Amino acid sequence: MNTLASLRKIQLMELDIFKEIVRICNENYLTYFISGGTYLGAVRHKGFIPWDDDMDIAMPRRDYKKFIEIAPAELKDDLYLVHYSVCKTNLQHVQICNRTMHMHETNSLIEKTVDVFVDIFPLDGLPNGRMRQQIHKARLLYYRMMYVFSVFDEYVSINKSNRPFHEKVLLAIGKTGLPQKFLSREKRIKKFDEYAAKYDFYESDYIVNFSGRYKFKSIFDRKKIYANGRMYEFEGYLFNGPYDYDFYLKQIYGNYMKFPPENQRNWHESEVIED
Repeated sequence: MNTLASLRKIQLMELDIFKEIVRICNENYLTYFISGGTYLGAVRHKGFIPWDDDMDIAMPRRDYKKFIEIAPAELKDDLYLVHYSVCKTNLQHVQICNRTMHMHETNSLIEKTVDVFVDIFPLDGLPNGRMRQQIHKARLLYYRMMYVFSVFDEYVSINKSNRPFHEKVLLAIGKTGLPQKFLSREKRIKKFDEYAAKYDFYESDYIVNFSGRYKFKSIFDRKKIYANGRMYEFEGYLFNGPYDYDFYLKQIYGNYMKFPPENQRNWHESEVIED
């Protein structure tokens, strides 16, 4: 299939999944926010970034946990929820997948075929005080490092560009395969997730989406960014997002209205597989 046609087919299926997630949230009074590239796409393109092939949604941890409880019974028949608490998976966060469309991914050490999906990430609090935050962040990094090593061959994108030096060192270690021989995936996923949830979203002044792509770049003042969301147009639909888009997107992307060079456009090398 033509690459652009395949990409658009993935995007439209993800949009259908996304609408179903939002329906469940709205019917059950759960808070959600469009996030990451989906948020950027809403502001800059009023829809998908033309070269992007994923959708991200974030929820306060309490709402996220409630969603995990209720979604399996409420999702349409062609959709299913993936999370380590309900099935065997290498993922620490939630995915909602469509069992009728599959795609081939080549961005990790092991090429794989997966069902088209939408990612859902938990939003967690941080402690107040610079020293307490630094300690908490160091522990988050440790638990994440151990988790990533335990699922390295299937989870880590080996084609990601512009990695900092410490990530390049960890990537080289992970490629040896040694950490995976000694680390329990199930234990590492649970440890990481439990520690990340230590500080409640609704009781914290600062919030982080540490399971997402941008880690500590996604630390924001809860009242400024998340307390009062606003609706954004995305592919002809309205979805809830963080309130101050300019502050959020500048912190994550810098000059977010400028398109990146073609060799830095974040396409995840996915292609639809026809049945």
